[in-house]
Amino acid sequence: TKESGAIRTTDNNGADRANVAIARNRAPINKLFERKGVDFSEPIFMRAIKDESVIELWAKAKRRDGYRLVKSYEICNYSGELGPKTKQGDLQTPEGFYQVQPWHMKPNSDFHLAFNLGFPNPHDRARGWTGSHLMVHGDCFSEGCFAMRDGPMEEIYTVATMNFEAGHGAFNFHSFPFRLTEKKLAAAKDHPWHGFWLAMQPGFKLFEREKRVPQIATNGGAYVASLPLKPQEIGKVSQLGSQKGRY
Repeated sequence: TKESGAIRTTDNNGADRANVAIARNRAPINKLFERKGVDFSEPIFMRAIKDESVIELWAKAKRRDGYRLVKSYEICNYSGELGPKTKQGDLQTPEGFYQVQPWHMKPNSDFHLAFNLGFPNPHDRARGWTGSHLMVHGDCFSEGCFAMRDGPMEEIYTVATMNFEAGHGAFNFHSFPFRLTEKKLAAAKDHPWHGFWLAMQPGFKLFEREKRVPQIATNGGAYVASLPLKPQEIGKVSQLGSQKGRY
């Protein structure tokens, strides 16, 4: 999408379009979740891997602590190169740790259905990065957003809606240039954004190891990733600590 034109506020058909999509996808998604052994007891989690053109959907495994991969959706199109979005109009797709809230849902998008990623986040603002209306949307056309085909976008939109219906106030959306493994980071050591990717790696690694969505904070322009307490740990001193990535 063009950042200034990602949504249209005069489309009275947006709610109807969203309601039709949700009604069409609700039962299949319930069956998919049941088959995967996951539910909405905790918020869903999504992450984008740019170099694989994929958005992963994760959900809480029943009777287990960790999250489980539910489905991977092909990104039809995204604009820019690997690296974060830093200024309005650069046509880059964001990289970082974001939260999607109910008011980010955009049934009236010019691009079928959409939700806002929440860019800029506190880290982005601390670094003076600018931009607005950065979305995941349909219509397979992008000038700064993650563009999906309409069918997958309807599924993603429905899952997000069901997450909010379950009483969750937000869900996390993480966006990475690639899987931040030691091998891939070593291969990118001469890239101008290597330091920024190193700063995001602790959050990536915590989820890979624990299959629990890390808490992300910002401290002096640095990402700080730590695991949330398990219910049985509340009131006790956490032994998990935190891992800081500074850029």
